[in-house]
Parts: sequence; structure tokens; C-alpha cells
Amino acid sequence: MKKAVLWLVICLLVFSWTNALAETPTVDEVFAGQIRDYALKGTANFSVLGEETGLVESGLFQMLKESLPGISVSFGHSMYEKKYPGGYVRFNGADGEEKEILFAYNDDVIALGGNTVSDDDTWYAVEKELTKVLGLFEEQDENALPGIREIMAAMEKADDAWKEKAAERLSAYETALSIWMNQYAVSRTGREGDILYSELACEIPTDAVKAEIRGLLQLFYSDEETLQLLSQVLEPIGAGIYLNPAMESLLSMLAENAMPDGVVQVVRRFDPQGTLVLDKISLPLPAFENWQQVSVEITGKGDLGFSLSDAQGKAILFSLVAGEEGHYTGSVALDNMMEAYPHIGFDFDFSWQVMEETYSLQEDKLERLKQGVLTLTPDKETLLPAQRITLDVSYSSDSGERSVVTMQADMVWMDIEKGASLAAAVKVKAANRFEVTKMEDIKNILYFSDVPAGQRQALLSHILLAPFESMWPAEEIQ
Repeated sequence: MKKAVLWLVICLLVFSWTNALAETPTVDEVFAGQIRDYALKGTANFSVLGEETGLVESGLFQMLKESLPGISVSFGHSMYEKKYPGGYVRFNGADGEEKEILFAYNDDVIALGGNTVSDDDTWYAVEKELTKVLGLFEEQDENALPGIREIMAAMEKADDAWKEKAAERLSAYETALSIWMNQYAVSRTGREGDILYSELACEIPTDAVKAEIRGLLQLFYSDEETLQLLSQVLEPIGAGIYLNPAMESLLSMLAENAMPDGVVQVVRRFDPQGTLVLDKISLPLPAFENWQQVSVEITGKGDLGFSLSDAQGKAILFSLVAGEEGHYTGSVALDNMMEAYPHIGFDFDFSWQVMEETYSLQEDKLERLKQGVLTLTPDKETLLPAQRITLDVSYSSDSGERSVVTMQADMVWMDIEKGASLAAAVKVKAANRFEVTKMEDIKNILYFSDVPAGQRQALLSHILLAPFESMWPAEEIQ
């Protein structure tokens, strides 16, 4: 658990997260770079099979079966003009009528407009700060600092001699952390089923956690040997920032704001043979108004458990068991999250395969395939059907240096019990520059925060459902 807490400290302090760069990018990595830096255009089409599903009522499913295949969606997003990014989503019905959602944003605001959103030229906007927690419309800075993944990858790639020295240096911090935690530790025994266990449990005030983080930072930035050792494997830019002793005050400030007042609970459990069977840490959440507590459990086998809860009895529970590479099993449950379903719980089985990139000399074609399969099996309290979702993704281009990569994604949802399915085919590729609406040109902007609270739900429902109102009877989709 000392290592777990130490890495928790590191994760609380380092927030940047950027994609690692391979020396020779594969075709899917080229695609990611193209749609990030330029413009993209894509299409989506749908199909529905079967007669009924236990997920929605029969009438709604028949309406989907009759209408959804007649709808096509096209979309575009332009990043050519970094100062004025934006785009569109267009819905085309079988009757030829087109509905359009336009979006535009800058560093401060995201706005939605178009004939789907309003009958006049009003745009509805939200301050961008409110969307950052969802990661929406975040632009990647090409000069972004390396994040946790890059730092860990750099350490993992180091030779054995370096890792041995690093382990020696890290042990000093683990010892310091252990001595500090011992003052809060309580030994106890218990029984889970037929299994006896012993455990060490700590309850630590967050003020004490913050003080310890500040102490560890002070120790770290005065440790010339450790700083020099890390500089041997980190990229020069990242090393120049993170290993600079001037960063101590900034990281101390981040640590101070990382958690609200409360208690951090740490448990380490052992079986009668002394084998570690559970590491658990629970701490108050910083930035969420409703969710108050997060708990993370790691078993001795490396399995993971995670939960979020609040004072009103709402809870999200998640567990994960890692199997062979790319294969995972576990469970997820939502308690008191939806009025119609007080409890929803599924066991899941998920596999993800990434094939090696191939090249056909005859066709001059580079291609890479990825495939995911997710199977959901309801628990005894959940009155929903077993389901399977498959995703097949292909990336392809010719071998030219400036070739445009095309991504084709086919996703199929299936009700396993009834045999009904809904499929979507999406095709995306980089595109030539096209004009977008600029925030500076929008005359009439109404902020969601200025809309009376009682009207916001109706407004959001209208924006979401408007593309379909002329295709299906409005009363059928309320």
C-alpha cells in the first residue's frame, strides 16, 4: 500500500495526458494526427433488425425499425483555423428534409446553433470551463508536457541497472511514507465467509495528507541524486520542467487544492498465510458537487474495484478482473441513479484486439484493424436483457507521405435474448478546409445559465429531439 499511496500522490500532482509518439507512426496514429490538426468529414448510416427487444417497448422499436434506416447523418469539424474551430452535424430524412446543428467554440465558450436548435438566429452557449471535466472539445497542445503515461513508459524502457538504482532511491520515500502512516495504523482481524484475515487500517485527515505531500516534495526536490537519475530517462523538455526545484511551490499548491477537508481511509488485508489479498483507499472527492466519496480497491491478484457515492444513496460500483492481454471481466452497477430503475447491474466480458499493420504491394494499401466485443449479462435484480456490442474499426490509406487516412467503424448492438439488433456504420477521413461559423460573428447568444431553471430541461430535450421531430410523430418521442 505504501507504493499505492505514493503513486496516488504522484497522480494527484501530474495532470497532463498526451499521446505517446512512436518513431514510425502506424496508419491509425497518422489518422489521429490528421483529424486533430486539420479538418474532418464523416457520415453515419443505420440499420435495424429483429421484431422486438426487452430494452424498449415494442411500439418504439418498430418505429426505429421503420424510420432509422432512412436517416443519414453527415458531420464535419474544422481545425484549420485554430482561432475559429467549429463544425456541423446534419440529419437527412427519407423525405429529403435536412436538419442541421452548427457548433462553434473558442477558449471560453461552446455554442450551438442551426435550424435544429432554434427557429431564428439564436445560439445557445455554455461556458467552456463547465465542460472540461468531460474532456469535450479539448485541443491538444503540440508542445504539451509529458504526462504520467510518458513518464512511466520512460521508466519502463530503462535498462535493469537504472531500474535497480531507481528502486533503491524510491525505497527512501517508501520508508518515509511508511513511518508516517504507522502513526495512524490500527491492527485488526476479521472473517469474510470462511476466511480469516488480518489487516492494517489507517484513517488520516486530509490536512495531514497534504502536509505529508508537501514534505515529500521538499525531500524530492532537495534529492540531487534522484533528480539526476530521473533526468537520464525523461525527455529534455519534461525533465527541465518537472525536475526543476522551482516546481516545488507550484506542486505544493496543487496538493493543497487536491482534496477537500475529510478523511482518507487506507486498508491493507492479508490472509492467514500472510498473502496480500486487498489494498483499499477511500478519499473525499475534490471537484464534484454531488459525489462526495471515491473508493478504490486492488486485490493481491491485481483486480480492481471502484465506487462513487453520495449522501442520498446514489452509487456507481465497478469491478474489473484483468485476464489475458486485451481481455477483461467484471461488473458494473448503478444504484438509485434512475427513478424507473432503482438498481441496474451487469456482469461484463470485454475483449479488445489490435491487429498488426499490414501492407499490400499490389494495392499499395496500408491497413490496420481493431475489434472489440462487450457482453453484458444482467444480475438477478436487473430486469433488462443480456446484450452484446461489437465494434470493428479499420484504418487504411496508400503509402504516400501525404495520403489521407480513412477510418471505417461498424458498431452493432444486439439483444441476445430476442435477437434484435441495431447497427451503425461510420466513415471518417481528413478533409479540405471548409467554412465554419465563427464565435465572433454570432450576434444572438443565450447562455444556458441565463435560461430559467424550469425551462432548461425542455430546451435540452428540444435540441436533442428536433432532428427527428419531422420524421416521427412528436408525441411518440417525448
